Amino acid sequence: MTEIRNIYGKAIATGEGTVAEVAATNRADLRWANLREADLRGADLRGANLSCIPAPLVLLAQWGELPDALTLDLMRYDAANHPRPERFLRWADDGPCPYSGLAVARAANFAESRELIGPDFLGVPVKSAWQLVCELAEVKGFRFALAEVK
Repeated sequence: MTEIRNIYGKAIATGEGTVAEVAATNRADLRWANLREADLRGADLRGANLSCIPAPLVLLAQWGELPDALTLDLMRYDAANHPRPERFLRWADDGPCPYSGLAVARAANFAESRELIGPDFLGVPVKSAWQLVCELAEVKGFRFALAEVK
């Protein structure tokens, strides 16, 4: 059973299948959905409007494999939000997962790639959650834009 809840904890759609299938079947408005636990790796989000969901929450959904440039930016964001970012460099050299032994959650969920980490990994400016979700929206085809309130 799949249940989609809004950011206030209220169920907005339930049913059998993936998040995308349940949302489509129920014609769920995902603008206020809580995407933490959500597996969106195979979801077709073209045309979906996720603009009302805070950018950091959008990054917590499971996004799976992404283009290398976006993956690298997300790994830098993940490292910047980690208490010991240097662990990512050890992980890149076949070391243990940066999160092993720590009670810390990832800042973004995606298929990481240690091969993308170079010597300047921690020296490059980190993009904001907003910038990363805008890039993710472009790759995945959903809407995430600033809406002016009148």
